Amino acid sequence: MIGIVYAFLSVFVQTYTPSIVINPTILLILNFVSGCIVISIAAYMAHFFSVGAQTAEIALERERQRSERLLLNILPATIVKRLEIEKGIIADRFDNATVLFAFIVGFTPLSEQLSPEKLVTTLSNLFAGFDDLTDKYGVEKIKTTGDLYMVAAGVPELRDDHVEAVVDFALDLLDLTKAYRSQEDIKLEIRIGISSGPVVAGIIGKKKFVYDLWGDTVNTASRMKSHGLPLEIQASQSTINLLGNQYVLEDRGAIEIKGKAKLYTYLIKGRRNIVHEK
Repeated sequence: MIGIVYAFLSVFVQTYTPSIVINPTILLILNFVSGCIVISIAAYMAHFFSVGAQTAEIALERERQRSERLLLNILPATIVKRLEIEKGIIADRFDNATVLFAFIVGFTPLSEQLSPEKLVTTLSNLFAGFDDLTDKYGVEKIKTTGDLYMVAAGVPELRDDHVEAVVDFALDLLDLTKAYRSQEDIKLEIRIGISSGPVVAGIIGKKKFVYDLWGDTVNTASRMKSHGLPLEIQASQSTINLLGNQYVLEDRGAIEIKGKAKLYTYLIKGRRNIVHEK
């Protein structure tokens, strides 16, 4: 394009100026001006393509950041980084982790009492508060399925205080639920179950994939929730063995657990000197 413009100007000057008596200096000026025009066009086009490239680059980076934010909403940050550089299955074993399940008691009757909008708003607001607590204590939200909320600590990043982190999270979770049901005047109760031990963690699925946990520790935490009491935190012996003396405990003794025969369980009533009342 630039070459065509320059050729046109050169031909114009050489073709039409010879028939006109023009001072040689003026001819030099005309040639100089034509060269300047070509340079200006070249500079403009270079700037145009440069701006276009920068705009495309900015748009691409924004899309990359958006995709990463979406991934971070469903996967742990360390797993997202591994997905960027690793191929194949992501699966790990963690010998020391603590798992928690929180279950909304009487969710089905509640869903019949509330309008769809009120029900969804209630769940959304409550779980949003739970999400804030995961940030506060650095525990990993694993999933929510309707009336169930699951978190863990010690995965995918190792931490020595995984038990304390989950127990402190559970105590605040209970307080938040009590405050919310009082504020909204809704008979809302939850059962919380906790267990500690080894787990296997990894990503499953091809579409809408999730980061999930498996193992006896997960099953026991689920049983602690199922056989627990409303507005109480029930923990297995494995969790209690790792807890310090900064918590107030209530021994429930051995109770029948589906698929587990009898297990010794405990209710975690609160931090020492801060007993959480019903």
